[in-house]
Amino acid sequence: MSANDWHRREFLQSILSLPLAASVLTAQPSGVRLESFDYSGVRLLPGRLRDQYRATRDFYAALPEDDLVHGFRVEAGLPAPGKPLDGWCHANSDVVFGQWLSGMARMAKATGDTVLRDKAARLMAAWARCFDKTGSLGGHYAFDKFFCGALDLHLYTANPEALPLLRRIAAAASKSLPRARRVASPADQQAAADGNSEWYTLSENLYRAYLATGEATFKDFGDVWRYEAYWSRFLETSTPPVLRVHAYSHVNSFNGLPMAYAVTGDERYLRMARNACDFVRNSQLFATGGFGPGERLAGYDGDLGRSLELHADTAEIPCGSWAGFKLSRYMLNCTGEARYGDWIERLVYNGIGAALPMTGNGETFYYGDYHTGSGTKYYLWDHWPCCSGTYIQAVADYVNLVYFRDSSGIYVNLFVPSEVTWQQAGQSVKLTQETKYPENEETHLRLETGGPVTASIRFRVPEWANAASVQVNGAPVALEIRPSTWATLARTWQSGDRIDIRVPMHLRAEAIDKQHPDRVAILYGPVVLVEDLRFNLGLQMPPGHHKPEDLAARLRPEDGHPLSFQVVDPPDQAIHSGRFFPYYEAVANLPYRMYHDFTRSELA
Repeated sequence: MSANDWHRREFLQSILSLPLAASVLTAQPSGVRLESFDYSGVRLLPGRLRDQYRATRDFYAALPEDDLVHGFRVEAGLPAPGKPLDGWCHANSDVVFGQWLSGMARMAKATGDTVLRDKAARLMAAWARCFDKTGSLGGHYAFDKFFCGALDLHLYTANPEALPLLRRIAAAASKSLPRARRVASPADQQAAADGNSEWYTLSENLYRAYLATGEATFKDFGDVWRYEAYWSRFLETSTPPVLRVHAYSHVNSFNGLPMAYAVTGDERYLRMARNACDFVRNSQLFATGGFGPGERLAGYDGDLGRSLELHADTAEIPCGSWAGFKLSRYMLNCTGEARYGDWIERLVYNGIGAALPMTGNGETFYYGDYHTGSGTKYYLWDHWPCCSGTYIQAVADYVNLVYFRDSSGIYVNLFVPSEVTWQQAGQSVKLTQETKYPENEETHLRLETGGPVTASIRFRVPEWANAASVQVNGAPVALEIRPSTWATLARTWQSGDRIDIRVPMHLRAEAIDKQHPDRVAILYGPVVLVEDLRFNLGLQMPPGHHKPEDLAARLRPEDGHPLSFQVVDPPDQAIHSGRFFPYYEAVANLPYRMYHDFTRSELA
């Protein structure tokens, strides 16, 4: 058996933390790949992420079940109590229904939430009765969502009806879904002609089902939907000619690449995945981690910077966060490289972690608004859009992004109040993380074991960090600290051992692209800051004068308000500037500025 087969086996175990069917692969794990905790063994502790997690859980748990399946029952000619939804779900909820099931199943697994588990089971059963009567899957787009939801009920709740349903809907889709499989174009950005919308995302979940069950029919059907004509652009380069097409679904399609690698062992797919990730990171991302102005991929010639003049629909936040979380997690799994955790951190604090909460009758935060003049957070004009499906999935994924592991120990990817329990050399180990990060530069790790345990404890050094200090039980430890890498503490640990990590933060400006060096966002550590534009001019600085020391001279920290800064204006400036604060604290309809254009002065 080749070394590649050994590595692939480990990757399969890392992306599906469950036994694989013997018919899939028979090799034993080897190498240095990272395993996800797969919604087990990790618990969020009090803090911003847990607050959002619980609010999201409560919103979806309270939704009336009869309303969510009303449209399906009407179409099936079944009794339909409740009332119809509106907006994108006015006929039925097929565009998001499966994603609701997926998010509920993942949350149920992570927290032992039997209320969500049972609700998701009832909803799936109600939809299955409708499907068995009508045979309707709603096209490629809806099939992918239904399939993901049923698969996650199988994986994360052990629902006995889920796998038979997966088989039925896959068989129906194999017969009914058109197979034109055209490449998207600027005129048809989602390849939607002839009912094929977003067909190119299907392989990911079909391959997940194959890896979970070993059933070749899922693999064979997944093979049908590989987006080879687009993916192959990234085989040898991370800067291919840009196809100006739908941003979220094309970035989401990249999640099929690590899955194709897992299934086939073909290194070409891993190479394309690396290049695709670099393409997104280097040419498409805003400072928040969001992407897709006007829902399109941007070109290389300053399109991203120019988009800030044109778009209030700057980035599709819940959907983009979900795609970014998955892709980053898969790449951490199959490469072990810490740099893929940097995108996760941006999205946790400035993407989905800065989104307005779900509320009302499907009122959904859809677009991030980064317009250079002034932006604001707002709910989409239509209820129940696609982002109402990915919202719960992205928030549910928080617990799956904080820690990773391999045979040598644990990897701390995010500094988040939390605890994780795992087995190390046959011994149970619990690590508790106490922190107020990013409002504070420090995080504290405490170990509980049944006896001495030899393990490596690693933490990701953020991409923006130029220094870090570590103490073990109060004694300083010298470590190699390089941004976007793992810092490693390898030793024999005792119960009660404590690790104190400090990552100094500073103000910095990030230019939107090379063509607009003075069009910048201002960050402090991992946090994007925005300026309150209520009745003030906005920060004015000369072009080229936004180095960290320039910013420190103009932005004075506010006492008692972590990450808030008051602008120090020149004495002769008659119209004063505002204050800067974290984007995640901005409330609906408050005017702010995220990107500052220092190429022109508003004082002239």
